[in-house]
Amino acid sequence: MTNITAAGCARVVVVLLPCMLGWSCRESEATSRVVQDLGIVRIGSDRVVTLELRNDRDSVLRIAALKTSCSCMVPGFVPKTVAPGQEVQLSVRINRKDPGPFAEKAVALDEQGKVLRVYEIRALVEAGPEVYPSVVEVSSESDLVVRGKIRMPWKRQFLPQVTAASAKAALELHMAEWARQSGWLYGRYWLKLREPPGRTERIAIVVSGEDYREELSLKVRTAVGAQCWVSPRFVLLDEKSEDGTRVKRQFRVGHRHVSGRVEWRLGGKDGRLEVARQNANSATMVATITVGLEYALEARFPDGCVVTVPLTAGHVME
Repeated sequence: MTNITAAGCARVVVVLLPCMLGWSCRESEATSRVVQDLGIVRIGSDRVVTLELRNDRDSVLRIAALKTSCSCMVPGFVPKTVAPGQEVQLSVRINRKDPGPFAEKAVALDEQGKVLRVYEIRALVEAGPEVYPSVVEVSSESDLVVRGKIRMPWKRQFLPQVTAASAKAALELHMAEWARQSGWLYGRYWLKLREPPGRTERIAIVVSGEDYREELSLKVRTAVGAQCWVSPRFVLLDEKSEDGTRVKRQFRVGHRHVSGRVEWRLGGKDGRLEVARQNANSATMVATITVGLEYALEARFPDGCVVTVPLTAGHVME
């Protein structure tokens, strides 16, 4: 077996990668590879990565383009002229929607299409803990108990500790038992406010254990008149029909705290809606819809307030 030196490996990556991506394969004197490991990155979070490029030539260097190997990496780039011995900073914005290892590349090119620098960016994309509903409305002293769930990836063999704190409102947090489901750990909580919140009160919920610590944000606000809202939170299940034309979607929504019952309707051609479960501030339902068509999920509150949110087969509700 032929041994390949580290320098040889770097040359192979620099020369072949642009060819594979359809870019020019002409190599510049300044070509080199830089590996940047970001560690753990949260799903859906915008991460701006700074890329440095130094001109070690005796002549002026013109950077004409910055290409990336993935649509999840957007260059923040304008053409730059770099004097000999000077260094400039380029950047890319990363927003990855899928969990797992991340290994993508950005390539800086000159005006002739020659490769100046290849940046290999690595990360481990993970889902973080979530609290839902993330916004709760209370209308009177009888509504000062807030209930919800905390969801986090099940990857550490411990049950987390949960605490809550607010800068203004005194409160008590109580956790019910935890349960595992499909790689996730779910815990129910109820939160007792000792006084009504202000217009909007932020409560920090800290999930921790061993070397793990995450801070979540729960907003509690006072209902004003007929003000109401609906916040689609989690898609629990997507099943496509055999011919791929229909999607059966189970999902959960959070909504304004109510003492009565919210009426749900699905507007759109051949759409079917079934409400599986509903409580004072959230509901779980199943919609059967056609791929490519647009639908509207309508919520009618007991006081007459109506809220509509879009729903399509390809739309991930956030």
